[in-house]
Amino acid sequence: MTALEPAPRFPERGSFMTLRDWPGHRLTFHRAEKASDTLLITFDSITSDISSSGFGTDFAARMGYDHIFVAQRKKSQYQDLSLADFEEIVKPYSSHYKRVFTYGASLGGYAAVYFGGVINAQIVAVSPHNSAHPLIRRNNFRHLPFSHKEIVDNPVSARPPIIIYDPKLPDDQSFIDELILPAYPHARLVQVPYASHNVLASLRLSGELSRFIKNILEKDEISPVRLRTEGNYIWHAQYGQDLSKHKGQVAEGERHLWRSLNLRFTKDAVRPLAHLLFQQGRHEELRALEMNAERQLAKKGKKPWWVPFPETWLTGAPETVASAGTYKRYDHVNPKERIPPGGSLTLASQPGYRITLRRAEHPSRLLLICFGTVSSGLASTGFGSVFADKQGYDYLYVAQRKQSQYQELSLEAFRAAVLPYTRGYDRVVTYGGSLGGYAATYYGGSVNASIVASAPKNSAHSIISRSKHQNLIFTHRPVTEVPVSQHTPVIIFDPKREEDVTFIDGVIRPAYPHGNYVEIPYSGHAVLHTLQVYGVLKDFIVPIIEENTVPYVQLPTEGSYIWHGERGREHLLNNEYEDAETELRKSLVAFYHRNAVSTLARLYTKTADLDSLSKLLDEAESHLGDRTPYAVFKALKDDPRVSVLLT
Repeated sequence: MTALEPAPRFPERGSFMTLRDWPGHRLTFHRAEKASDTLLITFDSITSDISSSGFGTDFAARMGYDHIFVAQRKKSQYQDLSLADFEEIVKPYSSHYKRVFTYGASLGGYAAVYFGGVINAQIVAVSPHNSAHPLIRRNNFRHLPFSHKEIVDNPVSARPPIIIYDPKLPDDQSFIDELILPAYPHARLVQVPYASHNVLASLRLSGELSRFIKNILEKDEISPVRLRTEGNYIWHAQYGQDLSKHKGQVAEGERHLWRSLNLRFTKDAVRPLAHLLFQQGRHEELRALEMNAERQLAKKGKKPWWVPFPETWLTGAPETVASAGTYKRYDHVNPKERIPPGGSLTLASQPGYRITLRRAEHPSRLLLICFGTVSSGLASTGFGSVFADKQGYDYLYVAQRKQSQYQELSLEAFRAAVLPYTRGYDRVVTYGGSLGGYAATYYGGSVNASIVASAPKNSAHSIISRSKHQNLIFTHRPVTEVPVSQHTPVIIFDPKREEDVTFIDGVIRPAYPHGNYVEIPYSGHAVLHTLQVYGVLKDFIVPIIEENTVPYVQLPTEGSYIWHGERGREHLLNNEYEDAETELRKSLVAFYHRNAVSTLARLYTKTADLDSLSKLLDEAESHLGDRTPYAVFKALKDDPRVSVLLT
């Protein structure tokens, strides 16, 4: 340490004073409450403006250091502050301290290196960078004169600087290699892979920042860094970009990029993700990304972020390029993180449909999208709700106006509402039975979901149109003409149900010829109910939903009311009346239920057995009470032999 120069005027302890306040910069001295032998000089960031405190001010106060804060006119890149002016202002103070540090990050890191040597400080620079330097001049600084000399031409500090950075970033590595190392060939380089340019934020997320920086300043010790990975939005973004861009693991890289966006929206994830989607020709998803950006940022009162497109992109789909021809806006595609655990959010609500997302109590890697039945209404929860809760899945329920057959929900409306919320999951599944199974198949491809459909059917479809739906306009396109999922759908059905087979063969198979068609004979149209009755539904359906694996299932036969009822129905269709009655009676003995009563009523009508029909009505009223299927008997009233029974 050189001989002390005459002491300049210091501020009172616990106060501050301005050392220099010019249009291009301000230097402010903050003096600690107690005497300190350490002077910490910090430099603010690129977006900062003239102020008296900023980067490092609070930290210096906590550590009890005297502190000089250097602020620059916004985006002036410190070009308004010369090395000579800095030395003239600071050196009279720094010469009175045992330890002097210059410290900054990014542009502040560059300034710490550039100005640190002239006062012989210990330099601590994080991701040093100056976007106005000719080596990496950015477009937004092309008109800014770069007045600084090269670092190698400046006075250098006697102590090797400590440079902390992410070696995976080419710009940062080049800046260090070409501008800093020539001046400081023995610099102490601390590489933190996948920490991004914002290394300090990544260290903070990992709980490492305070310990790491304190050890450098207090002990001159560089501690090992253990970055947090899972749940660190910075790590996921950087690692995902490296996988997809440099290691050829595009799918895995994309997963990490979406994971990063789910945690927090940053340019570091959006830009590589937009690039990936564009290169793969996924222009619809790119457009969805933009739409969500505008919607989400508008809610927050923020302006969209403009993401420069590499020139080579401009030969792609014109709809992905803004009118200026060089920029595009993007934002967070998966806003589900706004919903608290256990909370729900209505994604869309119209007279004909309602779409509601409910998050599980604990983080879920699976989104289960369920569809209501033909008789369901505009509820916020329904089919699959209890199951999703028990399994800990996030649950999205799509409800329809009762008896509308989902004709009031277009594919485009579904996709616009749902797609943004499907990101960040390991698995997205559409699931439903009967009409819900049809909907799971029809809409599933638009969000590239794994489709699980039980006995898919839409009674308003022309292939099996019911009379009660004759006035319902069928607006849906054929399944073959809508987006298909890249995943193999699992279609579960009873091959003995002719109408179900007709629908599957005529509507579903043409779109998914290689689907996994799981036949469960004599399980009826309500296959899932049958599986539930016999206590095997969960063991059967969970592996399908979670792994797309179909377990073997063996249902009871002799003594099963469902099995006997379905066999009786089959015999009736084949005009095997005696066998039909035998099976149906066995079904009613096992469990007295409406389906067998209805089928038996049709049998007795078909064979003109009025006595048996009359006895069946009395019997049904005795067993079922209000649940007696009177509609079946009333449907036979046009037959004069039957009408007398209804008087």
